[in-house]
Amino acid sequence: MVQIVGIFLTGASSTGKTTLCRALEKRLEVGGIPVVHVTEVARTVMRTQGFTRQTVGTLAMQRAILRAQVEAEEKALRQISHIIGSNESIADRASATIVLLCDRCAIDPVVYATMKIDESEVLSLKEDPLFQKALLRYGGQAIESQLPRLGAESTTLRPIVILTDGVKEWQGIDDGVRSLYDPFDVTRYFRHTLGQMGVKYSELGENIKDIDKRVDWVLEVSGLGPLKDQEQQTGRGQRMHQKVRTRHR
Repeated sequence: MVQIVGIFLTGASSTGKTTLCRALEKRLEVGGIPVVHVTEVARTVMRTQGFTRQTVGTLAMQRAILRAQVEAEEKALRQISHIIGSNESIADRASATIVLLCDRCAIDPVVYATMKIDESEVLSLKEDPLFQKALLRYGGQAIESQLPRLGAESTTLRPIVILTDGVKEWQGIDDGVRSLYDPFDVTRYFRHTLGQMGVKYSELGENIKDIDKRVDWVLEVSGLGPLKDQEQQTGRGQRMHQKVRTRHR
């Protein structure tokens, strides 16, 4: 049985999601756990489709981001399917774990739309079939359609949705792209939307700022253990990561 642990980081800008994702990826690789990392898609959408932070409150921008996010997650799951099917060290084990790590999720564009757009228009986002499919994924369902090569009987998906709260010291960083909304206000919208959608989540507060401790917290919440001081695992993890990467060149 192969278990996919889906770690979906969601929340306002400037709450440390990207930094945390990079640190998590590094720790998982050292610990010998294969990881497929979906980096933030919003910036790519903005750059390639002509959106700016001045258009954050438009349905067109948030719909484009939502669809790009869902497509990126599904592409990552297809990549995981290929890894499982082609990597003997994974396929031959009685049980194995692979991590799908996502910097943001499809909840994010719905939240930003909710903040600025009329509810009747936001409803069209919520009812989008792609978004509904993503919601099933965040609930641990619909794995059959995402991994058709393997089937639900041999693969499970365990989603961990993590909401990152605002941190006072991290506010005010302006790179010309990221949203300048008050992250504490945005977090309240996230809590409301996640609750409204029935999505279970854990909240990473500003009481944990150290990056290593934040990684420890996420791994604990995800049930992956500390992944520390595993000298024997380190070499195996590096070899596993190298083997997986080589097969996808």
